[in-house]
Amino acid sequence: PTEQDTCDDYTLEPVACPEPTPTCQDVCNDMSQCRDSKWGSYCKTWQNPAVCFGIIKKDDGSLCFAPTDSDCEGEPYYC
Repeated sequence: PTEQDTCDDYTLEPVACPEPTPTCQDVCNDMSQCRDSKWGSYCKTWQNPAVCFGIIKKDDGSLCFAPTDSDCEGEPYYC
């Protein structure tokens, strides 16, 4: 048999790639108050731990964008 005849997904498992971690801008794009702002977001890699600019995780787990939301309080969103 040729190589093509013996190569099938019954004997070889397809390779699964992990989902890529969303970037700060990806997260921003999912939030209208960030996406529609003049700032956007980026990872502050020089901080330890690194955090996304402006994106805050509230106590209830939801996200908000501090530069455009006066009620945005909570923990930084890590990247």
